[in-house]
Amino acid sequence: MPLIPATLLQDPQGARKRPLLFLGAAIVALLLFAIYLPGLSGPFLFDDQANLLDNPAFQQSLDSWPALREAALSSPSSASGRPLGFLSLAVDVAIFGLSPHA
Repeated sequence: MPLIPATLLQDPQGARKRPLLFLGAAIVALLLFAIYLPGLSGPFLFDDQANLLDNPAFQQSLDSWPALREAALSSPSSASGRPLGFLSLAVDVAIFGLSPHA
């Protein structure tokens, strides 16, 4: 099912409704940004201490594939290791550094 019905896009009457549709989408996007904004200045929370700050794989330089692979497989919080999540964290740390604001 398309997000915007084809009849709305093809109908001349629908042409008048299109700006309202985009205005509504812009308002929703601004609301989501306003809700998310206060969290950008927050500190590390919950399991961040064990998973990031105390994890030796994140303390080394993450500028090579072996280092990124080691960081991706270094989760102390679960048996499965959450490799995709930790790979994402490793790439973030490699680009932005070990900061809760990144």
